[in-house]
Amino acid sequence: MRKVVFLMLLAAFAVFALDFSGDTLLSADLKNRIETVPPHKNHPNASFYIIVDSTITRMLQNGGYEIERYYLAKAYTYRGKKKLSNYKILYNANYEEVELLRARTINADGISSIDSTQLNEITPPSYSDATIYAKMTQMVVSLPAFSESSAVEIHYKIKTKTLPPKPFGNMNVLVTEEPAKKVFYALQFYSGRKPRWLSISDAPQPTISGGQIQWEIDDWDGVQLEPQIPPLREIMPTIMFSASKNWNDEAEKIAADILTKTVADEKVKAVAESLAADKNKRAATENILFYIQEKFDPIFISPNLVGYKPNTAAKVFENGYGDSRDLSVLLIAMLKSVGIDAYPALIASGGARIYDIPTLYQFNRMVVAAQIKGKTLFLDPMREYADVGYLGAANGEKALVIIPGKAHLEQIPLPEPNSNRIDFSYNLHIGDDGSMDGTISTEASGSPAQNIRSSFRHAKKRKKKQRIETAASNVADGAKIEGKPIIENVDKNSGAARLQFDMSAKNFLTMQDKMAIIWLPHTPFSSFDLPNISKEKRKFPLFIDEPEMLSKNFTIYFPDKYKTDYVPPIQSFDNEVGSLMIGSQSGEYSLAVNITLKLKKKRITPDDYENLRQLIRALTAKRYRIILLEEKS
Repeated sequence: MRKVVFLMLLAAFAVFALDFSGDTLLSADLKNRIETVPPHKNHPNASFYIIVDSTITRMLQNGGYEIERYYLAKAYTYRGKKKLSNYKILYNANYEEVELLRARTINADGISSIDSTQLNEITPPSYSDATIYAKMTQMVVSLPAFSESSAVEIHYKIKTKTLPPKPFGNMNVLVTEEPAKKVFYALQFYSGRKPRWLSISDAPQPTISGGQIQWEIDDWDGVQLEPQIPPLREIMPTIMFSASKNWNDEAEKIAADILTKTVADEKVKAVAESLAADKNKRAATENILFYIQEKFDPIFISPNLVGYKPNTAAKVFENGYGDSRDLSVLLIAMLKSVGIDAYPALIASGGARIYDIPTLYQFNRMVVAAQIKGKTLFLDPMREYADVGYLGAANGEKALVIIPGKAHLEQIPLPEPNSNRIDFSYNLHIGDDGSMDGTISTEASGSPAQNIRSSFRHAKKRKKKQRIETAASNVADGAKIEGKPIIENVDKNSGAARLQFDMSAKNFLTMQDKMAIIWLPHTPFSSFDLPNISKEKRKFPLFIDEPEMLSKNFTIYFPDKYKTDYVPPIQSFDNEVGSLMIGSQSGEYSLAVNITLKLKKKRITPDDYENLRQLIRALTAKRYRIILLEEKS
């Protein structure tokens, strides 16, 4: 096979000197592989079929690596054509370079190889802010003459051109939702440096021969991904590997580069001392964290892409922005300068399980582990509206705490549903004409509070008014705000956020002859997302970021010409997933309905999914939302 090799030119606009025009030969074996792809009817949900996906990672003695990938796939549909016709290769141009060996379209009537106009180098939109830290680059190979039945053949290498600023290792999800004939992954190592490895989520055990560890999957059927699935490593065959012996060994490779930057200069120290003045350690920690959350712009990029060499605390303070490494360094420096022990820690911000194999690739964000009264308090300076101890989906999982000589995995506390809740109170007065006057109150903590703070803290007066008006219209169509809304505790991150407004609406009561209907209003703010139960059954667990709680309390006063004919019955549902409590009572001119939903688990297994559906169906059922009034005789 003839190989035409070129090295990418790193420039804002690159001109590629290459010639693949002679790359038109098709071996009998390759032709047979393409022609024997199963028909689309065998995989009706697939958009394309992977014939071969082969990756070899080579561990180099100089501390670098080389990744060689060969990819052959055939489109089934227009969607498959869209996915395959623009093949993307992501790399960090600061320390990596790409060598393209082959890129061509294979059709029944011939082969079309790329030319220089069909190869572009761009900054991926999702990494546009991260250019401050790294030359995140995406090579886009636009395959010519690509149709809904074409095959793509890509062969390339990613090599380190300088020593990468991170330890050797990786985590790879071996397959995708698309079907595949052959998936091959090999790890090549040199004598005396055999890496550790782990296969999870039904990944095969590897074969080991000489200096190579290799995994193979044959005849992968593909899967249909479902709403709200856990991180892919938990449900798809995945491998991890590392050159480190243990977590302490892995952490030592980055600890010095981080900890030497956590020294506060006089300016940083002065600010920290002013924020901590006359405060206990907990209150000082809250003040310093909030200062960074409010004053510094977060740049979202994984340390595994840019490395583990942050700026100094003084430089971060001067910049006014930072990624998770930089903001954590600044936070540690400020805490240490007021006598609070603090260390860097790594988390998987999406809430993935952490396995006991020492590779940093399991994590994607740096946070801070502060020691207060003998307990670890985790702090995330990247979350602008988060309270102390809140790490989102990472709560309940594990963090790697980087203490010199004592690095270890530590369990992050999982809050009770009570800590992550929203309460809505409706005090409604219905007039003889069916109109309604009412007071709507909202109190939120945890994630719902962050959503409210995000909506109101920095919003202009007009935008705040529009959002309150939208909230009122969510309660009743055509509602009007009466008086001045009350917005409390949105200007800081600790404690509950509160909102209250008075409103009025016409035609709230639906009258039919001598009967009247009240539909219990919807919530004013969409700060609590119910789990998606649209599927009858699930193959994969349903993933909720964190335990949560929703409470709705209705007090309704109605005209004295009516009496209650029907109110939602008292019900109690309690199972492995959570609970739903519905209470009601009625008086001569008033009634009350109380609804409380608790979800206790982050991962709802397919076996427990029906229990979740029971709770959500009951919560949204009409029989628990309707009230009937009848005129007195």
